[in-house]
Amino acid sequence: CEWRISTKEIVKKFIGHSAGVMCCEYSPTRSRILSSSKDGTLRLWNSDTCEVKQVLRGHMDWITKCCFSPNGNRIATVSWDFNAIIWDARDGRELHTLRGHSGAIGGVAWSADSKQIVTSSFDSTLKLWNTVDGVLITTMEGHSQRVNHCAWSGDGQTIVSCGDDGTIRLWDADAGSEITSFQGHSDTICSIAVSPDKSQVISASEDCTVKVWDAKSKNDSLGHSDTVNDCTFSNDGSRFFSASRDGTISMWDVDSHKIVANFSANDKSPISSCALTASYLFGAEESGKIRKWSLDNPDSETSFVAHTSPITSIRVADNKLITTSWDKAIGIWSSSGKHLQTLRGHTDWVNSCAVRANKLLSVSHDHSVRVWNLDNHSSSVLGSHDNWVLACNWSSCGRQAVSGGFDASLKLWDVSRGDCVATFDTHKKRVNDCLFSNGGRLMISTSHDRSVCVTDINSRDVVTSFALKGHGSALSLHGNHTGAVDTLGNVYLMDLMLP
Repeated sequence: CEWRISTKEIVKKFIGHSAGVMCCEYSPTRSRILSSSKDGTLRLWNSDTCEVKQVLRGHMDWITKCCFSPNGNRIATVSWDFNAIIWDARDGRELHTLRGHSGAIGGVAWSADSKQIVTSSFDSTLKLWNTVDGVLITTMEGHSQRVNHCAWSGDGQTIVSCGDDGTIRLWDADAGSEITSFQGHSDTICSIAVSPDKSQVISASEDCTVKVWDAKSKNDSLGHSDTVNDCTFSNDGSRFFSASRDGTISMWDVDSHKIVANFSANDKSPISSCALTASYLFGAEESGKIRKWSLDNPDSETSFVAHTSPITSIRVADNKLITTSWDKAIGIWSSSGKHLQTLRGHTDWVNSCAVRANKLLSVSHDHSVRVWNLDNHSSSVLGSHDNWVLACNWSSCGRQAVSGGFDASLKLWDVSRGDCVATFDTHKKRVNDCLFSNGGRLMISTSHDRSVCVTDINSRDVVTSFALKGHGSALSLHGNHTGAVDTLGNVYLMDLMLP
């Protein structure tokens, strides 16, 4: 049926299919209407007279989607018979049958230049095809369940998909690689659309909601030549530092995403963690050394031995350095390298720590989360995980803490009561770092499952997530800028627009 929107009246009826119509579309000139049906046929109609001009047969099952190419010369159809067909829109000839999916195909979209299509299938993949010769260009894998719909951005650079796994994924159309993903629906996502300026994606779901997403969030991947173990922002947020096993700490300009300086030791010893004061950069090594550079002079390196085993983290508090190590100890040092105090209490490797005012959180291979009073150096066990605890952080108010572990869980703690408030099964594999948003309503975490997830503490829903190329290893936050690093040497800078 054709409807008049202003009066909500049926203007015309097009009768001819013998089973349910699954899709319909105007031609670019609006002179014809295209329809596909469960009867396995494709029909071309005169939009003025409602007459059937052509009936196209070629599929062996329901035709789920049909669409004209932007130039109006071609038609693409997809079907439950696992195939896509390219037709000549002028004479109805079948030009190419595209075979390669191993499941029903539910979505198809043309590129802006009418030379390619993307198809989405129940086999959990998307495929990019050259419609000139019918050759498969690439297969895009990332969804864990069937992919229901796909769309192309107006500039032809990005493909968007959605599926039964509840995720929306953005793909680089040239490389066929995943750029990022969004998660927030609680059920199957049936359809998506991209705004003309590519700034927003709209999704419709069986959870009875329609959501609008900011598609401009940056998720740029930069790089080291080995695993990146730690990262941090400068106090003003203009610089981002990444510490790597390749023996360097790189200082990045946040706006341009370019390296401003590299800090490294002559022996290129692997760096496990980094921290900043207003004037100095500190790098902790797997050798047990701490190296110090002036931020103005990358060649000004000095060092001292802090531990006899690898250092797992380094933090700065009141111009003092706090380190954790495989030697089961926490060290406190002056910024010049003078030893001030050793804290002992853990019975296995100490993996990380976080400082707020006179309180210190520490987590360990002994499965425990400890809280320390830095004034009198006393400690108590806040709680434990079912396996090694790898990361921890404070909320901005200091009343709550979060920890992440090898058991793939995130735990939210009420520090004053010493209670575990909630356990979150956000990730599928071990959680390597976690922190709170500035407002404290969200938790950001990264994991060996190659993702960064943003979780609403109250609803426990994943608000959004980003795919990483490697296993996520560390996070840092400054305002709306989130930095992440992974085990393949990649550095990611993202604008999450967090409340």
